[in-house]
Amino acid sequence: MAIALTPFEGMNGFRPLTELSQHCTLFPELAAILGEAVVQQLRAAAEAVAVQSSADEQQQQQQAQAQTRAALQGVMHAIMFAEEATVAEQLSLLVARLPGLAAAAAAGPIVSDYNPFVLDVMQRLHADFPGDSGLVFPLVLNTIAMQPGQAMYLAANEPHAYISGDIVECMALSDNVVRAGLTPKFRDRETLEKMLTYKCAPVAYCHAQALDACTQLYRPPTEGFPEFEVECVSVPAGTSHSVAVHDCASILIVTEYQGGVGEGATFTHLDAGAGAEKAEPCPQAGACFLQRAGHALRIDTAAGAGLTLYRAHINLGN
Repeated sequence: MAIALTPFEGMNGFRPLTELSQHCTLFPELAAILGEAVVQQLRAAAEAVAVQSSADEQQQQQQAQAQTRAALQGVMHAIMFAEEATVAEQLSLLVARLPGLAAAAAAGPIVSDYNPFVLDVMQRLHADFPGDSGLVFPLVLNTIAMQPGQAMYLAANEPHAYISGDIVECMALSDNVVRAGLTPKFRDRETLEKMLTYKCAPVAYCHAQALDACTQLYRPPTEGFPEFEVECVSVPAGTSHSVAVHDCASILIVTEYQGGVGEGATFTHLDAGAGAEKAEPCPQAGACFLQRAGHALRIDTAAGAGLTLYRAHINLGN
């Protein structure tokens, strides 16, 4: 789960097949990198999904899912394993066209079918990673912008990328980071192709729910997801707030603190078993610490010393 601290841009999961098919028309450079066979496979899968949506029969649904998987795998394979000469030629053509497309898109949807946000992202990606085949990923993956406080969930084995901005990220146990593009680091193309689920789905946003006057809860939308959820605790200056006590341990990180160490904000820990209190000055922003199961925490702030922290623990709703 990624929670935006600043304006944030990223990619998360495959676009709908209809959008992918349309991008092959709007961007012939993408179609050239994919190849005619993959483009035709993609368009056939888009038609199958449209038929399945209207009929909704089990056999057609299974067939459409199989075609979707095959088409998306074909797209990823073509991008990652395309000949370098083909990629270089088509990216050169695409980069040369981007400013003109952006100008047309800025004139409005009546003049252009191109998305100005996506075009702007692609131009900036080219500036950061010139010649990288990952430049076409904004045409393949859901490309989004979030404002501070917005959050999204990223399922396992789904392609994603963080483009710009600061976030709080909470992740379940993982044994790998597999890269596909927009990086100078090693790209394990074979492993990535095998591990992806190849599903088209809209971005799963996590909408915060208020737990009390100071606390917002971000809970992943997937049913039966037990690994984590995240609380955002914002304590205004000159107030006191008791953080909820849970029967599980929590990891806390301070992201905003308007004062300095010892300048008006304190953390008071209460050991529920021993009944002993321990007060200490609030650490600086960036500090991370553990809150043990069953232990209470009270935050006291003075004038000019408001504080925000994020708290991660197991998903208490599952």
